[in-house]
Amino acid sequence: MKVLFQTIGVLVQYNWALPYYMTKFNQTMLVVTDAFSYMMGGYYYHFKQVRRLIPVITDTGLTTIRILPDAIYDKLIMNLEATLLHLNSPDRLTDTLLKSRTPKVFTFHGSLDKNHVKEISEAKRSLTKIYNNVDAFVAPSIHSAKTIEETCGFKPLVIHNGVDIAIFNPYNVSKEEARAKLSLPRNARIILWSGRIDPDKGLHTLVKALPCIVKEEPNTIVVVKGRTINRRYLEWVNALSENVKKHILYKHGWTPNMMMLYYYKAADVYVHTSISEGFSLTLLEAMASGIPVIGRNASSIPEAIGDPRFLFNTEDELAERIMKIFSDSSASKTSLANFKKVVEKEFTVEHAAKKYVKLYSELT
Repeated sequence: MKVLFQTIGVLVQYNWALPYYMTKFNQTMLVVTDAFSYMMGGYYYHFKQVRRLIPVITDTGLTTIRILPDAIYDKLIMNLEATLLHLNSPDRLTDTLLKSRTPKVFTFHGSLDKNHVKEISEAKRSLTKIYNNVDAFVAPSIHSAKTIEETCGFKPLVIHNGVDIAIFNPYNVSKEEARAKLSLPRNARIILWSGRIDPDKGLHTLVKALPCIVKEEPNTIVVVKGRTINRRYLEWVNALSENVKKHILYKHGWTPNMMMLYYYKAADVYVHTSISEGFSLTLLEAMASGIPVIGRNASSIPEAIGDPRFLFNTEDELAERIMKIFSDSSASKTSLANFKKVVEKEFTVEHAAKKYVKLYSELT
């Protein structure tokens, strides 16, 4: 089967690891992508499977520079004569693609959480149109599917995002090696936060909790692995952190996916403060890498973490959870084993690949 797989953003584990693992089931994957996504990690999987994983680069990845207008993009897609279209990017979901007679799968990567989606009526209209024109509509989590059903009135299939445990695992890199490579203090308590620096990702929650943490653990450092930045929001966060700014280390910019393993392994704990999530790949990567994780008790985050002892509702609870991990090594070791089991049982990219391949075969 020849599948045209449309990438979305820079979700390397979804855009590239997933198609790579699908080639193991005799699928030929035409990955329609942009140059930036390819450089952030696509090249790694492409070189591992040159014959069956074929990149089709149609954009730069820069929002200000688009290589192909929609009409030419559509013509290119249709001329590839794929057996099935796997669509992911709303920005490139034209009427031509939706009306194509080729079997179509669409995966929605967000969640329609109440009080979070600003234009709920527009989201409903857009997703309903897609649902009516594709053969399978997929959500990345049970929570995401539930919010879609409540808002739009139809029930998506659920195929969880997965992580490549051949890369993200507890064994590839030691903490000492990771800290040396990233020039991080060897004996500090390191909290890792990673994501877009904007209100949706909730960095301010961790910043508000930080004074309580450094009072008990003065050698604590928060490493903020920021990607795209909302400047006004960052200024507000900096104002909040005035008294603890020496404890915050910003590492701005995009990092190739393979390098993220070093950040996870350098940390004592990974904190996920997002307000709304489809199903977070960074959270799964951290869990698979063998470090404790703490997440907000909201959206799809509890679905990934599972254990309520590692969820928080307030800044005070977040500080308490972090201090518990810092002070109780036995609890930390138990959490590592549990998170590893959860990922290996439910959330590997190979599990996701098997489910998508089964879905493809049912539609063709």
